[in-house]
Amino acid sequence: MSNQKQVDALSAQDYWNISHAVTRLFTEAPDERPPTDAMLRLLITRLEWDVGGFWIVNELRMVLECAAFYSPTPDSFKNFETVSRARHFTFGEGLPGSTWKARSVVCFPDVSKEENFPRLSLIRVHKLWISISGFESLGGSQIFSAISTLSRGHSFFGDFARISSPT
Repeated sequence: MSNQKQVDALSAQDYWNISHAVTRLFTEAPDERPPTDAMLRLLITRLEWDVGGFWIVNELRMVLECAAFYSPTPDSFKNFETVSRARHFTFGEGLPGSTWKARSVVCFPDVSKEENFPRLSLIRVHKLWISISGFESLGGSQIFSAISTLSRGHSFFGDFARISSPT
């Protein structure tokens, strides 16, 4: 089944199941730390995205730092992962920083046309062109996070907006 057919086939029940699975990750976490790796892996895998990063605000430095990175095909994105983990984003910078500033879902349907995308050269190498990011508060605390995802052609803006919006 192609990615677009898979997206079209997702039902309200599928979205509920994914939201429920994420909630369970938090409730079953062995300690108070958010289960960022498991949550990112679950979202990327279940929605068949190509790659994603989980960003957390470093309040001391006032930058977003990559706390988790996942792809079902990790060898395909080694350089992108290395740069993402090393790169810090300021308020409004790149996709993670734009999401931090907007405090909502942000979509770059064609990142090759974005001027505010510092990792653009790697995006072109990996042929990733659709990207979105959502920004949330973790557990009602002052710790904020962004999840950014990228795809080679799978249009998933609606999916992410439905999963990340509180209903």
